[in-house]
Parts: sequence; structure tokens; C-alpha cells
Amino acid sequence: VADLAASFQASVIDVLVDKTARAVKEYQVKGVLMAGGVAANRPLRTRMREALGVPLRMPPISLATDNATGVGVVGCWALERGQLTGWDLDVVPRLKLA
Repeated sequence: VADLAASFQASVIDVLVDKTARAVKEYQVKGVLMAGGVAANRPLRTRMREALGVPLRMPPISLATDNATGVGVVGCWALERGQLTGWDLDVVPRLKLA
């Protein structure tokens, strides 16, 4: 399982780095911003720095979080207000969180 996971991660990193490097060249960008949960992946950070040839801006790993954090906080607030849902809850795109 560990080998499979490592191979999958390596493949995803290859694709992300290659496509980003191609976009940098094709669109002649002056810098790249990598943010969100993906910016917490150390091997990806390293490969991007090595491959791009333009400044790469990233938050510190401690601040590289994904949307799950925000969704979790909203869920916590709902729980504190006594708002519960059943297991039949479905996806609701554009659901108002207020």
C-alpha cells in the first residue's frame, strides 16, 4: 500500500510540475503562486522550485490548508447551534453557510 501511494504521489507531482512548467513557458508568466492544501506537499514544493525558472510563492506549510478546514469550522458552528443532519444528507452545491 505504501509503494502504491508513493507511486501515485510521484505521478501526480510529475503531471502538476510538467503542466505548470509548460504554462510558464507558453504564457511567459513572471511568477507562480501555489496555495491551498497542495502547497503543503513537500516533494511538490521542491520539484516546483527546481523546475519553473520563475519565482514561486507559497505560504508556509503551517498555513497551507485546504477548504476542509473551513467546512469543518462551519460544521462545528452548526453543531454548537444544535443543527444536525441525517446520514441521507446529499451534496448541495452553492449551499449558503450563513
